[in-house]
Amino acid sequence: MNKKKVSVVICIIGVILFLFYILGVVQMKKQYTKQKEDLRNPSRGFYVQIKSNKLGRVEELHEEGYRLVLVAYDIAEYTDDRIDDKKLKELDDVLDEIRNYHMKAIVRPAYGFEDSGHNDAGSFVQLEEHVEQIADVINANKDVILCTQAGFLGPWGEWHSSIYLSGEEEEKREYRNRLLQKLLEEYDSSIIINVRRPRFLRDAQKAGLDISRMGFHNDGLLASESDLGTYDDLDYTREEELQYINSAIKTGINGGEMPELNSFSGASNAAKEFGELKVSYLNAKYNKEVLQSWREETLEGENGYTYIEKRLGYRYFVKEVKVPRKIGELPFLKDLQQIKLKITNKGFAPIEDGYQAQWVIEYRDGMVGYQPVLEEFLSMGNTGEQDLVFDFRDVNKNDVSRIGIQIYDGRQQFIAPEDCVEIANSDFSFEEGVNYILVIDEQGRIEFLTQFKDHLKK
Repeated sequence: MNKKKVSVVICIIGVILFLFYILGVVQMKKQYTKQKEDLRNPSRGFYVQIKSNKLGRVEELHEEGYRLVLVAYDIAEYTDDRIDDKKLKELDDVLDEIRNYHMKAIVRPAYGFEDSGHNDAGSFVQLEEHVEQIADVINANKDVILCTQAGFLGPWGEWHSSIYLSGEEEEKREYRNRLLQKLLEEYDSSIIINVRRPRFLRDAQKAGLDISRMGFHNDGLLASESDLGTYDDLDYTREEELQYINSAIKTGINGGEMPELNSFSGASNAAKEFGELKVSYLNAKYNKEVLQSWREETLEGENGYTYIEKRLGYRYFVKEVKVPRKIGELPFLKDLQQIKLKITNKGFAPIEDGYQAQWVIEYRDGMVGYQPVLEEFLSMGNTGEQDLVFDFRDVNKNDVSRIGIQIYDGRQQFIAPEDCVEIANSDFSFEEGVNYILVIDEQGRIEFLTQFKDHLKK
């Protein structure tokens, strides 16, 4: 290589090293580790079951801090008749009350919620008519529906001990799929339908039904090797069933309840399996012995109950932020005109469909601007990680005072702070539904919110 070429190579290397030096001098990076305790975020967490005619319970549960309600819609009196307007209004009223308190509903219709008081629809045609009637109410309130549980068949709507599930397996499978087909036809396409066993999902898939609109509710969670018959397919081990649910169900709207203490119900195994099952909701009252046992177990330095409660559903956390020290410096360098966040989901499941995200830009004159955020991060599970980028060149950068991220329910007519998602970082400020991350002074200097808070303390 001649001297001229050597000189060119040396110059190129020098320029590259200079640029890296400049980036190191005028760019800042902060890594985050501190997290808030359990967040009262929407569409996730522990639920309490109520009867659809107990309207006052909604306010009580809201005051107790719950964000989810399982509505038991008992239509035992209508086995041979259409559901009357009064009964339909009962369901509409309780869903409207749930909306008033910015909560979400899990709805299960059944012909009785007592083992001894269970009935069946007089005919399957009558049952299908009831589906049509209930669907009208569900669809009109789809903005407050986290999911529905298939219901209708058997005591508690749990798909056993029904006259329609008493014949040969082929006949039972036909009735199950017929009901699922009807639910898929009548419910709005945004409504997730939870079924009771993985085998029922496989049967539905083989029948050509759209299982992308289905989820899984397990009312025998952690109760035995088969979860009290939940994993009843002899061709699948327990671990294989968990893997099947993990791969087959993309919605993340899965949940259930734990009926009894046993070797599977410990907090450590529960956390492992809930991650595989993408669990978003659990019964807060059943079984209290199981819940108490979690409190007596330690996972990663905290009691098992708290560890699991934090991770039900989604839990977004920003691991790292890179920013320029000052807006507008070296405008020819793209990296110095951008904020870069690395965000992850530390929860068991993705957030439900329908949520959206945006950058919020607060200006000194009180005006607020918005920029879209790459929303792929909303669908990531508990192993996901996503880079988010905000570009100052898209805004009037000289007047910006604060920047944050807002995650909100896009199905609501208006963005209410109560329907927005709080990110788990302790260093961020959550105000009126916005997670504020950075502040910018009048000279364009950027500070992480933690630094700004420290300055205020001084």
